Amino acid sequence: VAYGHVERGSITYEQADERVAFLEQRQAALVRSQPPMMFVVMDESCLHQAVGGPEVMNAQLRRLEEMAARPNWIIQVAPFSLGERRAFYLPVNLLTMV
Repeated sequence: VAYGHVERGSITYEQADERVAFLEQRQAALVRSQPPMMFVVMDESCLHQAVGGPEVMNAQLRRLEEMAARPNWIIQVAPFSLGERRAFYLPVNLLTMV
């Protein structure tokens, strides 16, 4: 994704490299010896929105399954049938406990 922004001219290659490095560090933190507890709530539309084609989507779903199997992860999906309870475009608070 970061390099797609380079192609569109919205960021430089250096900025893309920084973003990729940051994402790699964040991914590594999720599987370190003492990983954080993760509580994830996602809208069902996240599972249906095609990003990057079928191969990319399959890889993303496999990754979700792998992470959901970990003892420190709880993933919940808000189904379409829930209806509108809260606008998903509103800000979300991220709390980090050290």
